[in-house]
Amino acid sequence: MLTASLPRKCLRPLPLSVGFFLCTYGSLLTAVLGVFSPGLVMAVAVAGVVCCAVRTHVTEPPREGGVSWKCKGAFALLAFFLASPPSEMIPGGWDPGVYLQTAAQIQEHQSLLFDHPDLRELPHRFRTIFYRDVHGIPEPFGGMRLDPEGRVTPQFYHAFPALLALVSSLIPGGIWTMLYVNPVLGAVNTVLILVLAQRWTVSQKWACVAGLFYLLIPTQLWQFSFSTAEMLTQTFFLVGWIWLHSWSRMPSESRGAAMLAGAFLGMAVLTRYDSLMVWMILLPVLGASVGFRAYRAGIGWIFLGAVPCVILWFLHQRVAPYYSPLGPMVNRLVLISLILTMIAAIGSTLLPVQRYWMKGRVWILSVAMVGWWGVMGFLWRVRPWISSRGE
Repeated sequence: MLTASLPRKCLRPLPLSVGFFLCTYGSLLTAVLGVFSPGLVMAVAVAGVVCCAVRTHVTEPPREGGVSWKCKGAFALLAFFLASPPSEMIPGGWDPGVYLQTAAQIQEHQSLLFDHPDLRELPHRFRTIFYRDVHGIPEPFGGMRLDPEGRVTPQFYHAFPALLALVSSLIPGGIWTMLYVNPVLGAVNTVLILVLAQRWTVSQKWACVAGLFYLLIPTQLWQFSFSTAEMLTQTFFLVGWIWLHSWSRMPSESRGAAMLAGAFLGMAVLTRYDSLMVWMILLPVLGASVGFRAYRAGIGWIFLGAVPCVILWFLHQRVAPYYSPLGPMVNRLVLISLILTMIAAIGSTLLPVQRYWMKGRVWILSVAMVGWWGVMGFLWRVRPWISSRGE
């Protein structure tokens, strides 16, 4: 009986989430350590999926209704159709070409440090022909720099190329396999939008409206078929928010949901550094929730779930020592967020937060929403200025 129902149990949200996380995290971790092994990564991921599937009891929050599988399938097929065939625009020195080349190099070298003796032994008088000097560091290719030992190191976050390397190693097709990763992620993200919207609105109709709006955004359609890290970042965010919502419904009983939320939101930062901006808003919100006894323990589980990502971030400095995406402006914003988090945490324990929340939650949520859009507008105006200053 257990064997017959195991495949169905493996398709539940918890096993699927754990499996996807282990695939991406394992690929990146083994590549950073120089022991990239698709077989090992998949073995660990499958073991994680089976362990979650055979659990006798998994606490899930109550859900009112849900989006039907037919609706999810139709939206997924539509998203994949709109993204196919994927874009073949992969010029060198630009993100798509750099990501795909990095994935191919990971497969070849089983590491994120690529040994190229020809570049290391190149006579000094010829070096200006083959690579440029960036702050005293030789850069033979866009986004790739040469370390003192003559190894090429990709200077960006590597979760997306590590996933490309894993998929390409398991599925034959070479570069076309890598190009179709984002159309698949686009279809998955469309389903996740339906799930998240249905949980917030408790309506399949409004969930479908949200899915249509998602598919009608031109930039989304572009990213569906364009081999950059934005789609994977969205996947981590959407899954993280879904598990965060699950935890908020049953905070005292959903430790696993809290840990998965922290893990997926942490992986988003290892995919694109600007994902840190979401954490800068989330941290004060979590700090203000400390005053609610039911949420207090779960907040710790969220941070515990993000610990593996923090460890991997420190290991990342070994293979990308010249990558410093956080300029002075971003550092100041991070400091402000941490200060607000401490103030919110201290204030929530000293003031009768629950009483004020129950009386004025509509006004509080309205102010928070206006503040969110204010921050987004500020970032929309200030980001080009930051980029022009090199911060």
